[in-house]
Amino acid sequence: MQSDGFEYLKENCPSLQSELLKTVAGCEDDCSSGGGKSRSVWAQLSDGGDTNGRRVRHRT
Repeated sequence: MQSDGFEYLKENCPSLQSELLKTVAGCEDDCSSGGGKSRSVWAQLSDGGDTNGRRVRHRT
């Protein structure tokens, strides 16, 4: 999905765009080194954990 904002960042702020995309993808500083076990917030929440590593019971 693209927007005018995406194109603006692509042309004027490529480093900020890259940082934002890594953050959204759940890939922090570990991505550039090729290692690490960093997982996105969405991945943590989808498997029943919260961002602090605790288990969370989903509402039914």
